[in-house]
Amino acid sequence: KDFSPAFDFSNDHPFFYNFKIYIADVEYWTMRKLLAVFNIFSRGNYYINALFFDFVVFWGPFLLLKFLLNYFPAKKNILIVIIFFFPTTSFWLSGIRGEGLIFLFMMITIYYAAKWFTDHRLSRIMLSIMGVAGMIIFRGVFLLVFVPAFLSWLLTFRFKQKHFSVFGIVYALSAIVFFGSSLISAKNNLPAAMVSRQQEFFQLHGNTVFGLDSLQPTLMSFLRVAPQAFSNTFLRPFVWETKGILQIVSAFDIVIFWIFIFFLFFSPEKNRKTHLDNPVLLMFLFYGFSLMLLIGYIVPFPGAIVRYKAIPELLLLVFMAIASNCKKQINIFYNLMFSKQN
Repeated sequence: KDFSPAFDFSNDHPFFYNFKIYIADVEYWTMRKLLAVFNIFSRGNYYINALFFDFVVFWGPFLLLKFLLNYFPAKKNILIVIIFFFPTTSFWLSGIRGEGLIFLFMMITIYYAAKWFTDHRLSRIMLSIMGVAGMIIFRGVFLLVFVPAFLSWLLTFRFKQKHFSVFGIVYALSAIVFFGSSLISAKNNLPAAMVSRQQEFFQLHGNTVFGLDSLQPTLMSFLRVAPQAFSNTFLRPFVWETKGILQIVSAFDIVIFWIFIFFLFFSPEKNRKTHLDNPVLLMFLFYGFSLMLLIGYIVPFPGAIVRYKAIPELLLLVFMAIASNCKKQINIFYNLMFSKQN
């Protein structure tokens, strides 16, 4: 009964409004029922429940690693470190929160879609559909940003050449659809939905708030706010503005992230062009960058930003670790430290 849509659709509100309420109820009850099962064995102990929960969401990072090793087996060690031991991503994806389940459903979608292209088994498609349904339930916005990247990746199985062009065309069309939706309805359109979501965050209160101008549902407004959105997710918090241990860790995370960017540009793999046209890496690059920018547009609170960007940041780190020669740089650093000790 709790999962039935009958109650939420038993009024005269518009369909999509009722659907939004129903999805929120399904998310709530899914988490509650999962914890109810855990409580049978944990007697309500939060830490034991967290252990049980991690046993479920662990399969998201595991599927990511298994998926990537099919394409980049030589990168096994660095991928294990980044996927399972990078502090901020492992922290935010391991608590009793929706992010771990979102990532699990996302990887189910990608992993079994790739499997379908090799064996064409119906069960692969069903599992991928289940993954999409899970993403709708736990964070529909993440799915909307995921669709262009996922669709571009699927199209590369049909178009074997110029994968970057495929992604570029799909994202150009997505931008046209996004801003063009305002021509269909002046009130109910995608830019207006983002503006509304930003305003909802502005109504909240937090100890630390990043500067972020109010959006308007126009292309020029989005372009004007873009530098702030980029700065808030890719650059901040700066080391000198941190307050408390969590912000210090977040600032350290930003430093490590930009070190990987340095590796990407100044210590690339010998076959960098091949890596940069790899459809898997392009999917992670386009999705990770666009989702982090979206978070910057909407969320002004650093505590929320670092949580929401855990998934796209992980995918960007994976992209940079594969496309750059991290091992060479780590060996240089190790030799410098070892020589100093001697």
